[in-house]
Amino acid sequence: MLLAIGGVAIAAVAGTVVADRQAKARLAEYDAEWRKALAAERERSAALRLPVLSGETLDGNAAAMYRTFCSTLKRADAGVVSSASSGPPLEGPLAPPCAKLLSDFKAVADSMRDATRCARCDWEIRYEDGLLSSSPSFHEARALALLLVLSAHEREGAGDVRGAAQDDLAACRFGVDLSHGTLIGHTMGAHAVKIALSAL
Repeated sequence: MLLAIGGVAIAAVAGTVVADRQAKARLAEYDAEWRKALAAERERSAALRLPVLSGETLDGNAAAMYRTFCSTLKRADAGVVSSASSGPPLEGPLAPPCAKLLSDFKAVADSMRDATRCARCDWEIRYEDGLLSSSPSFHEARALALLLVLSAHEREGAGDVRGAAQDDLAACRFGVDLSHGTLIGHTMGAHAVKIALSAL
């Protein structure tokens, strides 16, 4: 009787060991497949080139520039950005919150024009970090799109209709570039394009 019980116990342990090894082998296969797919996606992102909507095409990675601008815009007052987001006027002077946002970050708006003329935008996403992968915050991305739209409104008011259209197109391009990042970035990009198209 004891021998029989011992035999069953040994068989159970052996079965568990075999199942554990099989599970680990299968996980290793999944990991290898995932890493292969990840490498292919990174290669695709690095090679992707998009047409420039306005002006001469520049060499460089727009994403790196956008990250720098977003870091600068962390200083932007959330209340001002929210007020400006309620919609820049189609006619007349900029509302105080809009004018303040553009005045405080005019240099960023000017630099954004160059960034949106880069044919490459590789966010170099660390997909292995999952939801913790780095991407611009909604607050900063919205502020960047707004800066270009507000600049367009100001230029149009000054009689520079062509320059205004170029700024609105630059905001559209920024939205498209955002959409090549994470799923959250895709959502933010669609919002940025909406802001720009509403202003055109």
